[in-house]
This record gives sequence, structure tokens and C-alpha cells, in this order.
Amino acid sequence: MRKITYKDKSWMIERFRKILRFIPEQVEGYAFNNNIKQGLKWNQKTGEVIIFENKKEWEEFLNEQEKKKA
Repeated sequence: MRKITYKDKSWMIERFRKILRFIPEQVEGYAFNNNIKQGLKWNQKTGEVIIFENKKEWEEFLNEQEKKKA
């Protein structure tokens, strides 16, 4: 898992294109691309992007999200 903070939004958008293959409309959220087995969690206000390098990291993240909701 890598955490990156972008000062320039064009770099963030390029990351969306590379990993997600689309530019999300939501200001913040998370998504996973099964084709390349990578996911992102993003916040466009702060420029923060977390890249999940594999399915295991992604599933751990989702489990944490479920625990927070409970």
C-alpha cells in the first residue's frame, strides 16, 4: 500500500486513468480494478490517494471499513 499526496490535481487524474480507467465524479471514495488487481482510495479536496497494490491489501482495507461502520 502506498500513500501519495498530490499538490497538482492533473497527476491525481492521471493516476485515476491508469488504475481505475475512469475519472470518478465523487470527491472522495474508493474503487478496485479487477483487471490489473489494484485499487485506490482518494480524496480530491486534500489530494490524498492511497494505492492498494494487490487484492489482499484491498480486502484488508474493506474489512477495516466494515469494522468502522459497525
